[in-house]
Amino acid sequence: MDNCQDALREVTLPVMTDISALPSADDPSVPLEGTEEYLSTETAPLGELTAVVLSTLFSPVEIPPTALDRAVIDVALDWQNLGPHAHTAEIHGSLSLALEGRMTEIFGRAAAAGEQLGLAVTCLRDASRWLVDSGGGFKTGIAARALAELAGYYALSAAHGLGNVTLRALLLNTASRAVIISKYKDAKEFPPFTDNGNAWPAFSPTMMNTLRNASRATGEVSVDVLVDAVDALLKDSRWSALQARRHGDFHRWRPQSVEGGVPLHSPWTHSNGERTMSIGMKSDYVVPDHHALVSEATDAVTALSEAMKAWLSALPEGLRDLGVPVLKT
Repeated sequence: MDNCQDALREVTLPVMTDISALPSADDPSVPLEGTEEYLSTETAPLGELTAVVLSTLFSPVEIPPTALDRAVIDVALDWQNLGPHAHTAEIHGSLSLALEGRMTEIFGRAAAAGEQLGLAVTCLRDASRWLVDSGGGFKTGIAARALAELAGYYALSAAHGLGNVTLRALLLNTASRAVIISKYKDAKEFPPFTDNGNAWPAFSPTMMNTLRNASRATGEVSVDVLVDAVDALLKDSRWSALQARRHGDFHRWRPQSVEGGVPLHSPWTHSNGERTMSIGMKSDYVVPDHHALVSEATDAVTALSEAMKAWLSALPEGLRDLGVPVLKT
């Protein structure tokens, strides 16, 4: 027998909303610019907010950069400023018999990672505007969370760059190159500027093990230090938390940001051969804590910035000992 947990009452199922009756961007009566939001509460039992499309993610509140913001900004700028040295690095690489384009690829991808780190901190600063916006209302949690997730996206992309730039630097040395080529056979020896996805492996323990083995093959302490910076990020609990969040939100189910959201569990329970479905007059959904999510993203970006700063400090000696002296040590 199926039982209802709540006392039996007459239950009226909500009428399905006519999608054609919802506001449309093609409707001239609906402004395309401004501060109006698209909301829906009509299908919720107690008028809970169940659907939202914000007109903008940005808060009008202005905040000064924190000391932490400035530290990340400095690292982002330093990495981007590797870009102007790409041609000089390419000349040094050519003189050292590096593959054509390899040094340009290394310095260019590093500069791109610097921009991604910069975008991450910009998103976090925009998220922080919402946290101090007393008039944001329901928009605060939705927008702040979305911006924190954008920061995470750029941070993950920058970390991917950090790993792949390190891998390409190790390709400059004959011994470390042999280790990498044997591990990633489908990368077809990593030709510079390749579109082969196998030549751009994910930032992961598998990559880290390969980088470590390749570093050891060089016998150079300076190269070990370069790889240590990458390893430190991958092992950092702040970074692991962001990766776990991304795996859940992207690959499985990103929980909604409204109080009338659908819980991430079945309404059914089983006991003594019977099953029970819980039906409440109000949703038992728990909205994700946007303050905690912004803090989590901030911690991850901080960890990334620290790793990128340590890596950049080790780069001049590392490149020298990998056979292409470019930067002053």
